[in-house]
Amino acid sequence: MDTPLTRTSDDQLLTGVCGGIARRLNVNSNVVRAAFIGGLVTGLSPLAYVVCWIAMPKDEWVTRSASQPEQPTVERMYPAYQGQQVES
Repeated sequence: MDTPLTRTSDDQLLTGVCGGIARRLNVNSNVVRAAFIGGLVTGLSPLAYVVCWIAMPKDEWVTRSASQPEQPTVERMYPAYQGQQVES
């Protein structure tokens, strides 16, 4: 369980909460969705879903902040630059 608990951007129906929990537990996301739907009977499931939605970060934010900040490069600042030297 080395995967951080985050909302998924690639396995989501609404906000990615169930997909993130499923990825963390290494189970099928439809199992987690079924558990949330089954929890609608108790009334706690909608509250738990909203709390998870607010508390869990989006996975792209975690991976972006975990990596080193990108340094500006000539290629990123000037996409047309291909490394040719300009004669002056």
